[in-house]
Amino acid sequence: EWLEFRSVVFRFPFGFMGVMLGGVWKRGGNWLTSIGLGSILGSFGFFFRFWLLSLLLGQDLWIYLTTQVTEFLEWVFIKLGLLAQPSLPLIQALALVMVFVNNVVYLFVVHLVALLLLDRIGNPIPRPPKWVRVLLDYE
Repeated sequence: EWLEFRSVVFRFPFGFMGVMLGGVWKRGGNWLTSIGLGSILGSFGFFFRFWLLSLLLGQDLWIYLTTQVTEFLEWVFIKLGLLAQPSLPLIQALALVMVFVNNVVYLFVVHLVALLLLDRIGNPIPRPPKWVRVLLDYE
């Protein structure tokens, strides 16, 4: 039973993301497209796992995430000298943005690793944007 649960948690989004990235790369899609689509899929996957774990634990994990983001925003407000308390819509919007940005960074790293590894085994992915080639000194 535990293995079945783990397979569901892993398959969505990572299994679907692998299939999606493979399809986009095979069709020659650029990095912006594959990272954008992957980030959307990864964000949905995060919230699916979040919901499933909340359901199984019998706890509302969104409250935990909201509390952590609230603490972070209050710290930022103090550092900026703002004597205000962050509103709930701001806190929840920042939580959503943080999940999306986390997925963008994750997929960028996946692309870098895939670029280096898949080129070596003769199954290259589409070339990175010019600024990435400059950073990596990659031709």
